[in-house]
Amino acid sequence: MGTLIATASQYWIMLGSMTLVLAVLMATRYRPYVAFLLAGMVFWLLIEASSHLLQWLFDMRSVPAYLIAGLTGLTLLTLWVVRQDRIRAQLAREQAARKPRFYAEHNPGPTHPSQQCRP
Repeated sequence: MGTLIATASQYWIMLGSMTLVLAVLMATRYRPYVAFLLAGMVFWLLIEASSHLLQWLFDMRSVPAYLIAGLTGLTLLTLWVVRQDRIRAQLAREQAARKPRFYAEHNPGPTHPSQQCRP
């Protein structure tokens, strides 16, 4: 059995083909799934980078560094989700405040302008 050794040009070809496939998938109806996949990959890349940084800076073993990096990442992700929820709730309240209201409390006739009789 021989070993598989890829040259630099083969790596560029593989990277280019993966980028092309992802670009084509982003143009299809599967775009949300591909975006979710890419976001997960970036999130895990950040956890790996922060874990290695913790190992390098504080001379930690890999398990505590991964735990700290993972918990920090999940904490930041939770804070981001809570912030997004508050922003969306505020936008919904603003849209509800701008929406015209039609009350039929003491009006004897039609209550909505589209129900008016036309001459």
